[in-house]
Parts: sequence; structure tokens; C-alpha cells
Amino acid sequence: GSYHARFAQWLPTPTGVITYLKETIKGRHPYYAGHNPLGSLMILLLLTCLVGTAASGIMTEYGPLSGTHRMEEIHEFFAKGLQVTIFVHVLAVIALDRLVRGDLVRAMITGKKRVPADTRVVDRP
Repeated sequence: GSYHARFAQWLPTPTGVITYLKETIKGRHPYYAGHNPLGSLMILLLLTCLVGTAASGIMTEYGPLSGTHRMEEIHEFFAKGLQVTIFVHVLAVIALDRLVRGDLVRAMITGKKRVPADTRVVDRP
């Protein structure tokens, strides 16, 4: 994939997340060329819920706990978590798009983000 789509580029650090939150709270929202640190955490959460849903779904039928109520509960937990995470992600994209005017929806589809004039761009989360 492109530079900003690679795992090595967008994996967040604890320092990056804390700095991002502090700057945003102060009204100096950093503009990232790729994913911001919270967006990176959201991707990890989405992937975790997606893999958890798929794996627990398969294990509900074929795993050592197949046919048990416990396995169905685990599957339901991940599936509902995925739904909530997607909803929060969509709301966050809309809110951030309005905040930074970066055309995030188009960037998610095309992989190219417009950068407003006179904007300092941060490269990594």
C-alpha cells in the first residue's frame, strides 16, 4: 500500500497519543498527513473486533468450545463491539473532517488527502 497505509507508519506511541490529546485540548489540533494517533488506535480496535468476530464465529461451530453458550457470548461481544466501533469511527471522521477541513471521506476512498493552505503537517502519530 501507500506510505500512510503501512502498519509501520501509523502504529501510535503512548507519547504520540498524549501529545495529540494535549494539543487538541489546547485548541492547536495537529494535522497529520496520514492517521492521527487516535485514528491509529481506532484502526487497531476495529481490526481486533473484526478478527475477534471472525475467529469466535468459526470457533462457535468448529472449536473446542463449539456449541457452548460461552462461545456464543464471546462472538456476540466482538460483533457488538465492532458495530459500536464502526459507529464511533464514522462520527469521529465527520467531526474531525469539520474540525480540520481535510476532506477525510475522499481521502479514505482515494488515499489522497488535501492539505489546507498554511497548515503544518505532522508526518507520524
